[in-house]
This record gives sequence, C-alpha cells and structure tokens, in this order.
Amino acid sequence: MTIVKRYLPWLLAVVALSIAGYLIVQGLLAVDFSVYRSGSRVLLHGGSLYNDVSVGGYPFTYPPFAAVVLLPLLVAPANLAFIAWKLITAAALFWVARIVAVRMPALSGGATTMSSWTLTWLVFTISLVTEPVLENFRFGQINIVLMAMLLFDTVTKSRWTGILTGIAAGIKVTPGLFIVFMLVTRRWADALRAGAAFAATILVGALFGPAQEWRYWTAILFDTSRVGETDRASNASLGGIFSRLLPTGASTIAWLTAALVVMFAGLVIAARWWPRDRLAAACTVGMTGLLITPIAWVHHWVWLVPTAVVLLALSLRRTAQPSPGRWLVVFAFAAVSITELAQVRRGLPFLLGAKPGKAGTASIIDILTSLYAGSSLIALVALAFATRGFDATAARTDAQSRVGG
Repeated sequence: MTIVKRYLPWLLAVVALSIAGYLIVQGLLAVDFSVYRSGSRVLLHGGSLYNDVSVGGYPFTYPPFAAVVLLPLLVAPANLAFIAWKLITAAALFWVARIVAVRMPALSGGATTMSSWTLTWLVFTISLVTEPVLENFRFGQINIVLMAMLLFDTVTKSRWTGILTGIAAGIKVTPGLFIVFMLVTRRWADALRAGAAFAATILVGALFGPAQEWRYWTAILFDTSRVGETDRASNASLGGIFSRLLPTGASTIAWLTAALVVMFAGLVIAARWWPRDRLAAACTVGMTGLLITPIAWVHHWVWLVPTAVVLLALSLRRTAQPSPGRWLVVFAFAAVSITELAQVRRGLPFLLGAKPGKAGTASIIDILTSLYAGSSLIALVALAFATRGFDATAARTDAQSRVGG
C-alpha cells in the first residue's frame, strides 16, 4: 500500500500529461481561437472590431479589452500560437485542480486521505476527459483561463483580492457576477478593487478607439444574435431551454423570471457558504452565472469540474447519521459528473439508435444538453442543504489562504 501511495501521483501525472499533450498538439486551427487572433489584428491596425472581424461567419463578441489582452497571440504563426494557447489552457486547468485539491480535505471533514498532490493529479486527469474541457481545447476557448483567475481571486486571501475578478469581467462580462457577490458579502474593499480594475479595462480598450468601446457597452453587449441563436442545441443555459420550448416572447419572459429567481437564490446560497468554505461559494456563483446568462455553450460549463469535486467532498463527510440532505448531495454529484462526462451528449443519442436527420434525434440532444442546467440546479439545491451542520470552524484551515500542502 505504501508503494502504491508513493508512485500513484507519478502514474497519474504520466497519464494526465499524456492526455494533455495529445489535446495540445492535435487538431486544426480552431475557429474561436482564429476569431481571437483576428480581433487582435484588426484592433492593432485600427479597424472596427465589430464590423471587420468575421471568421467562418463568426464575429468578435467580446469587449475591446479582450482583443488587447490577446495581442500576444499575434507574435507567433497561427498554428504555433494555437499550441501555445492550449498550453496556457492546460496550465490554468492544472492550477484549478491544485486549488481544488488543497481544499478538498477541509470540505470532506478529513475523509480524503490522499496527499494533496495525488488529489491534484487525479482531478486534473479526470477533468481532461470532461466535455466542457475538451470543447475548450477543441475551439481554443478562454473559459478555463477565466475560471482559474476567478477561483484564485475568490478562494485565496490577498491584499489584491478583486483585481483579477475585475480584469476577468473586462475580458468577458459574465464574471461580473463575482463583483456582485462581493457586494452581497459586504467585502467593500474587494469590490472597490474589482470595480477599479474593471474600469481600467474599459479605459485601456478605449485607447484603441473610444467609439467601439462605447458601441460595445451600449449595443453589442445586448445583441445576442452575434453570439448565436439562443435555441441552438448547444446552448445549455436556462435561456436556451426556454427558447427551445416556448415561442420567442414567452421564452424571454420565462427566462427573465427564472434568471432573477436563480440569481437571487444562487447568491444567497453562495453567501451562506462564504464563511464556511470559499471554494463552495465560488462554484455556486460560477454555476449561477452560467444558468442565468442568455447563452451558455457547452464549453462555458467548465465550472462543473470543481463543483463535482466539491459535491464529492461533501458527500464523503462523516455524519452521525445519513440525512436526506446527504443523499441529495450524492445525487447531485452523480448528476453533475454524468452530465459532463465526455461524449455523453454527443455519443449517447447514437448509441440509442438516433441518426442525423432522423426524427427525434434533435429532441434527444436537446434533452441531454438541458442536463447541464438541470444538474446545476440540483447542485445548487444540494449545496443549500449542505450548509446545515457544516462545521465552519473546522473548514477554516490554511488551505483557505494558500495553495500548497
């Protein structure tokens, strides 16, 4: 057993690095990554981000600051830059795994006896074969990098807390919910730093053209058609579900109502977790943001990776006797884990006999896509119940303020 414990981290590291290496070097230049590069190139040459960028019909949809941040992607040839970008993505994912692994023992009440490095490599290995993560590597997306920034800024204690969150919101608006969460938890200094960093991103973007900065925040931001059709099968948010089920007007009303309810509930649940465990609070806010946004493609749902670990840790906690809340956490863990497993959404329909163009195939895919929102809602309810009886004092360990151990 001692030999297994000694060499298990190394074995997991070899497996994880092999998978990551394959994901980094395989695949052609992705369209999303090409849009990033094209946006940065247009910005650099004084063009219009929102008129002159079109790669395969896909426009640039982020704030101007995002194009500024991604300017280094122009230094190397396209394919080499794509590999470098996927290396950054893999490093960010490993960092997320490390943050999660260090905090897992406190969440589980000491039920996890693996070393933090064994847990780190285990989480990293499994996360590499989840659908949201694979889609990020496939398209060259930025979501894993943003999640790493937000997790680090939320779960660690620093005099600079809030700055990374403000920068993330300046790159892609949805992380702004974390600034709202700072206000809910009365972290005024953190919110002030986040707000200042966010304002700085707007000023930096305006240096490359105040007109397009103004255009983004007054028009482009609200034009969801530039991102894609809300009723597309890969839109897994509540907005996507309602768009596929209801007529346009009714779906909008239903989405707005549900989004307000879920946002309020999610922030309340996250606030309850804040003094207990910051990782659980961060995952709650991350999932809430995905649920309430009009469009959340499958590659956006990387927050389910750390959420699954949180739910697993909570399900392992030793309690005097099993409770309905405990079994709800176990069920939520199973629902989230199954949902994000690679190829469940794409492969299962065809194992059931569905074929492209065959009646019922689209409905099956729609249902499986909706599992992302469904499992996230279940996870929110489970996390709400899990706060009961959670020993906040025991959970406040050094893991809350550092990444190590």
